[in-house]
Amino acid sequence: MDKTSTGVTPTDLLYSGEKVKPRTIFRIPVKDGVTYCNIIAIPLVPLTMMLLSTYLNAQVIFILADPAFFGIAPDKIGYVSGVLIFASLPGAIIGTFFIGFVFDILGRKITLFVSFFIGSLLLAVIPWTAPKLYEGLLVVRVLIQLCFCAPVSNPLPADYIHREAIGMGTSMQGIGLVIGEVISMGVLFRLTVNMDPVYGFAIAGGLGLFFSFCFLFIVKEPQLR
Repeated sequence: MDKTSTGVTPTDLLYSGEKVKPRTIFRIPVKDGVTYCNIIAIPLVPLTMMLLSTYLNAQVIFILADPAFFGIAPDKIGYVSGVLIFASLPGAIIGTFFIGFVFDILGRKITLFVSFFIGSLLLAVIPWTAPKLYEGLLVVRVLIQLCFCAPVSNPLPADYIHREAIGMGTSMQGIGLVIGEVISMGVLFRLTVNMDPVYGFAIAGGLGLFFSFCFLFIVKEPQLR
């Protein structure tokens, strides 16, 4: 355990009643053992989720209208896309309720990895569900929404940041959401909008797979006391 210049450990100070000033990263007070990579994971999780989900919601409109895939009439696209989103919400509500137990049982690292890994694979196979709208695309859309329950409800700010600064952790998650949407629409969508949807969804899914493996290295299990 680290000691001060006087040979006193932080634990000694804690039990002596003297207030111990926590270590900071990016001027954020963090808990013992937390690294820069752990703090970066806080906004990166919602960033990745928003990047994938925004791309899905935007690109699915085009694939629904494409005669080579689903060929939905222009006046029906709004209704069909609304049904796809609405049908995925009940499962998302139930999944979000139980995902906290999964985080506690499997841990943060494995839960996030599996969620993004499976969700990214499902995103990549969306073009291959054509022309089966409800028994293909709808089922995949529901499963993707279930996968995104974990990043939506991840407890990383509470795991890494001291409780007096937990609001800063929440702000970091919000920043990740905004940046993810900007990258998705401003970069990824613009780069793939003229591609064959098979390649566009494959690129988006590949990005998700890349980040899913990153979380195996930058997410740290909390020290529960």
